[in-house]
Amino acid sequence: MAELSVRVVLYRRNQDGELSPVYPDSDDLRESATVLAAPVNVPTAVVRALLDVEVPADFAADPWLNRHRALVFTDGRIR
Repeated sequence: MAELSVRVVLYRRNQDGELSPVYPDSDDLRESATVLAAPVNVPTAVVRALLDVEVPADFAADPWLNRHRALVFTDGRIR
């Protein structure tokens, strides 16, 4: 079975609704980036759903992030 993957940047949403990267001490969003691979790390359906999400405009303009999606955690869960 072939591996399917998606690149994501991980964010946290605080109580005020503001987003911050999971590693806020870094000026480089790549520090908060990872790759989710199916079926190794997550179910294939999760990767496919994330691949259907549009790349954020700020990411699309950046050559390092132009294939990443934003993944936002609220209260420790993806919402």
